[in-house]
Amino acid sequence: MSSLIYVMGIDPGFTTGVTILGVPYLSMYGNSPYHRSYFELFETSGSYSDQALEICDASREFFPLAMVVESFYPAKPITSEEYLSPVHVGDRIAFCHETKYVINTFFWQTPSQAMETAPDSRLKLWNLYRPGPDHMKDSTRHVVTFLRRCRDDTALRDAAWGPAQTRTRPAKRGYARSRRTV
Repeated sequence: MSSLIYVMGIDPGFTTGVTILGVPYLSMYGNSPYHRSYFELFETSGSYSDQALEICDASREFFPLAMVVESFYPAKPITSEEYLSPVHVGDRIAFCHETKYVINTFFWQTPSQAMETAPDSRLKLWNLYRPGPDHMKDSTRHVVTFLRRCRDDTALRDAAWGPAQTRTRPAKRGYARSRRTV
């Protein structure tokens, strides 16, 4: 049993923002408070396939990890390549999961869920706000939102990192365990 569990939040696009946050296992499966034990941000750009592969390769460094990708619903009748790039990158990441290129769990999450749960003011309060491009902040919003959803929904939590693990006591050693009277 790992002492940390990880979430990778991804805001796909022409330039993709990625946040990896590690929290104590017992903050999700016990009563320990949340605290940031690992926090990393990065961005990637280039071809859609290269972005997906870079993200998936980075995810292999963390276990157990739940990958959360922002879903895309076009709000405007625009069909430019850059506007639709989140679809291309997100679908390539999903394909990597479907073909078992990476074996961590995969979830879609809407932008509105993330914005409602983690606006800039809350990210600042939680010391997770980093000035810079919006896609970096959006990927952090997805991480926080997913953790909060999992805290409230044990089925989602178990789908992300597996059911709660219980520690077993080691077997007693020695003569007392197998004592026979003759």
